[in-house]
Amino acid sequence: MKCLVGYITKTGTTEEIAQKIGKILGDKGIQVDVAAIGTINDLSGYDRLVLGSPVNGMKVLPEFKTFLSSKVAGSGILPPSRFSRENSPDSFQPSPGSFSARPAIFPSVCANGAR
Repeated sequence: MKCLVGYITKTGTTEEIAQKIGKILGDKGIQVDVAAIGTINDLSGYDRLVLGSPVNGMKVLPEFKTFLSSKVAGSGILPPSRFSRENSPDSFQPSPGSFSARPAIFPSVCANGAR
């Protein structure tokens, strides 16, 4: 399985969380790339997406929404898991089987479902 941890950041905090999530996934034996969404042109080759954005006023950054609609929608990849910089990934412990079968839910890190 190959996973992309994509993020957008304003101050660097969301990137730090993305790097931590990438390390946790890698430590679990999952092949992972971590990249800023502005540098991502092609999602082919990825089985799962974990995407992060700062949240302000209960809203993600407009560039994040644009990335979701222009690159992710219709890609055929399992629905992405999302994280925000307000939480810590320290409790994130995925099991490779469940991670590959459905969207991962990272306690205190990801919120599944669109807002």
